[in-house]
Amino acid sequence: MKNLMSLDLVHQDVRWDNILLNNNNWLLADYEHVGRNGQPARFHLDHWPENAHNGYNRKCDLFLVGKLFDQLSFNLSSNAQEFCEYLKQQRFDNCKQTLAHKWFKTLHE
Repeated sequence: MKNLMSLDLVHQDVRWDNILLNNNNWLLADYEHVGRNGQPARFHLDHWPENAHNGYNRKCDLFLVGKLFDQLSFNLSSNAQEFCEYLKQQRFDNCKQTLAHKWFKTLHE
């Protein structure tokens, strides 16, 4: 996702079916819906945030990452819960801001 965003692209279909685990690396797959950041949507997927209809952007992709956390079958730490809520509230503009959240720092402690 970070690479897509650096190219001013958005995935538009972030969900568990499109995420692979390979050698302890999470990979985003299925690029058929990739589009330019902020462009009007050519289609609509049911799991998009409401504001995506005005132009799908990076915040929408990050929102979908937050929705992935809702589907986990274990309890999240308070920092992870906050991170998830920030994603769903679309507080982050890009991956750099997302990766700067304190939850990532606690992962390495």
